[in-house]
Amino acid sequence: MNLPHLKSIYFVEFSGSFDELEAFIKEICSQLQMLNIGVCYDKAYLNGNRWERLIKEYMPQLEKFYFNFTPSSDDDRKTNSSYSSDGFIHQFNSPFWLERKLFRELEVNSITSTFSIRSYRKEYNYIFNREKTDHGIIQLTIGNNEYTKLDRPYIKKLKSAVKAIQFTHLDIDNDNLTVKMLLDILHMLPNIESLKLSSIPIFPLESLSIEDIKNNLSVSAINKITQVKLGQVTEDDEEEIEFFINLCPHIEYLEVECMSDTDVSLLLKFVMTQRTHIPKLCCLCFINPIADDNMVRSLAEAIVFDIVIDNYTIQRSGNKISVHWKL
Repeated sequence: MNLPHLKSIYFVEFSGSFDELEAFIKEICSQLQMLNIGVCYDKAYLNGNRWERLIKEYMPQLEKFYFNFTPSSDDDRKTNSSYSSDGFIHQFNSPFWLERKLFRELEVNSITSTFSIRSYRKEYNYIFNREKTDHGIIQLTIGNNEYTKLDRPYIKKLKSAVKAIQFTHLDIDNDNLTVKMLLDILHMLPNIESLKLSSIPIFPLESLSIEDIKNNLSVSAINKITQVKLGQVTEDDEEEIEFFINLCPHIEYLEVECMSDTDVSLLLKFVMTQRTHIPKLCCLCFINPIADDNMVRSLAEAIVFDIVIDNYTIQRSGNKISVHWKL
């Protein structure tokens, strides 16, 4: 079969063996630029060295690579054990993967787990530019679906799945997240540098026990988080924002996704009053569905008249307004 113009392949679920996939790739894909493939069950696909050889030798023009592996639910418990014991995830840790900015992701649900490798998106530019580890990005994702119930059994399963994996990014998209649950998760992940939450965790803080407060202090003392993204924030969430400022004293980049009726200027002023607690903060971003040039002018006026920032820049890109300054 001769397909000289084939540039892109997308397999929603490839049911063949890795041997069969290799035979297919070797025949027709020397000019391939994008490969998106989902596979189940066959752990041969978790051999990072084999993937590296295949791409180098038979897909030299590959620019975008998306790979998803989902074990069967019956085999998931054993697969989770392999995450922590044989370290397959680190087979995708050679300079080959890091130089191409391909990052690894593990999504753990209550029933099953999915391991992915993806070409990075623009939203991860900041992470790549500030990456401090030698391991690249390893992302842990906690979703919001019928298979993810945030309870003690889930935390137990999560603990076994993430053991010995140095995750650098945590993405939680779950409306039932509590502060206590977040602290428990962060305590298991001391190497996290980037934290993204689709919504503010369930408060109030008064519900925390003495043990929870000690856990909070412990997480604050040891965490390496330099980037925080918070979703669905209003100007009434000052206590919640202050919690994350105290929890993550090394923040350099703070992104707040606001509701359409949120007073962004008030949030800006509040965050700036907390700068003594986060002295490394140098970039503050607001995402607002109604962001426009008037909102930019309003923020600029707030900076000039109410806040002292030297050498700052403010710009808008779509619904995102960013304020940068030099420390």
